[in-house]
Amino acid sequence: MKKILLLLLLIFSGLIYSADLRNFEIIIGGSNPETAGAPIPVTIRAFDTDGNLKTDYSGIAGFREEGSGQIIVDETGTTLTQAFTNGVWEGKIKILRADMPVTIILEDASGATGTVIKNIIPGPYSKLKLIIDGMTFAPGTLTGHTGTWITQTTGALTPAYVTVYACDAYYNTVNANLPTVRVYSIPQSIVTPSYVNFSIESISNTIFSVALVPNPDQSGSYPITAEDMANSLIKDTVSVYFASLSDFYIWAEAPAFVTAGQNFTVSVKVSHFPPPNTSYVAGFSDAVRICAIDTYGNSTTIPALLPDASPIQSCINGEANFEVSYTWAGQIRIQPDNGGSTDYSNKDNPNRWSNVINILPAAPDSFTFTSNKQELTKGKTAILTATVFDQYLNPVSNTAVNFIILTGSGTLSAASVNTNSIGVAEVIYTAPSINILNVIQATVSALSQSKTVEIVSVKSDKLEIWPNPFNPLKGPAKINFPLDENCKVKIEIFNMFGQKLWSIEKDANKGGCDIDWDGKTKDGNTIGVGLYVVKVSYTDSAGSHAISKKMAVIK
Repeated sequence: MKKILLLLLLIFSGLIYSADLRNFEIIIGGSNPETAGAPIPVTIRAFDTDGNLKTDYSGIAGFREEGSGQIIVDETGTTLTQAFTNGVWEGKIKILRADMPVTIILEDASGATGTVIKNIIPGPYSKLKLIIDGMTFAPGTLTGHTGTWITQTTGALTPAYVTVYACDAYYNTVNANLPTVRVYSIPQSIVTPSYVNFSIESISNTIFSVALVPNPDQSGSYPITAEDMANSLIKDTVSVYFASLSDFYIWAEAPAFVTAGQNFTVSVKVSHFPPPNTSYVAGFSDAVRICAIDTYGNSTTIPALLPDASPIQSCINGEANFEVSYTWAGQIRIQPDNGGSTDYSNKDNPNRWSNVINILPAAPDSFTFTSNKQELTKGKTAILTATVFDQYLNPVSNTAVNFIILTGSGTLSAASVNTNSIGVAEVIYTAPSINILNVIQATVSALSQSKTVEIVSVKSDKLEIWPNPFNPLKGPAKINFPLDENCKVKIEIFNMFGQKLWSIEKDANKGGCDIDWDGKTKDGNTIGVGLYVVKVSYTDSAGSHAISKKMAVIK
């Protein structure tokens, strides 16, 4: 009985266990050898780690070959199969590269693989492929090459070299029915040899020398064509940029980040080729100059370079290096220009400008501290603003500013604030419910400097001035304010720049105080038209108090 139970358990466990995918078996049909690009039937089976067909596999796998050619699945037009059914996929593939043999690899996302080999021969001759410097011949692909051309130069003494291949439809080289090939270009060129008979030479590729000699000699994109002389429909054309050695291009290079006031290097390059490149003109020694421009190319909207706004220097082998500095924080570029007799092909082209240079503020050097209000009633607020600058008056960000109430009372919204992107740190001051002079201090630790502002807080606006506005030529202004007790008071008149024009001190009685002011300064001069501030200060048993009010003067 125990043996029967054990047997049933083993059978049941086998039914519910699904082993992992291990590998693929590829069964490939078709002729042997098969022609490149011909549809070949294949059957693929997925096997698990136990060596059994993995019937629950429904994934998608991808083909590649061990060389550099391509394999295309007929049903999808890509390298991928369709989804497997019950662990099996059947379809057709096209192997584009000819080789004896080609190793075909199949793999899926889990890493399971399968391989098979197949002998593939080229198809019939049907295409030419032209390859120039910068391009790599890629047989068995849809394009026939990788990479792209590199710039060549015009002139009989500086030819370009091209290789022409006789190919089948998928750029495999062929050795039968070979063509006679010529190479030509527009405009005029000197081509050596003038043509090649591949059949007589028993070759599938050859090299031509192409010296482009346009008249006039100028840079540009010029087509080079390889053509079957017996069938002009079989040809391959590549358009290549040729730079004339009579053309000169100029451009500038600079660091991306610079601190205001610090020296940095600007390099000016001169080449026969458009920028950027690393082929500078050997022996070129003409002078070049530079200037600072904004990111739109304007030089008049921003400060100039230092120590010279437009320095000039002679090149050495097509390169000149300038040591300059700049004190305005922001974004600039460097514009190079002719400092000698050379006529640059890109003299009006922004491609000669340098990269954007980000000028960063220097270290903190000074700051200002202001309040948007000088007098507040109970519970009202003022914005206190500290702005930190470097030595060139650029705002400095991310700098800590500490705030405290030195004398008086009230509340601050924060004790410490870092400056923002424009160098500003702000706090909100809320006034107390008493008449008092409040002094708030801001300190920038990085500078070991402090500044203060004064704000007068009042129970209510009890200071009265009549008439207001007043005309000194028509009589004095009467200044009146109430007092809770006898005390000594001080009345001061200031202009809007904070300059004290007149003051008086006197003993005043409880209840109120009246002062007449004739509109003259302490020197006896009549004040002019404008706004003025009347400030009243006094000390009683409750402490020191100050109230103020603006007064307008007319004539």
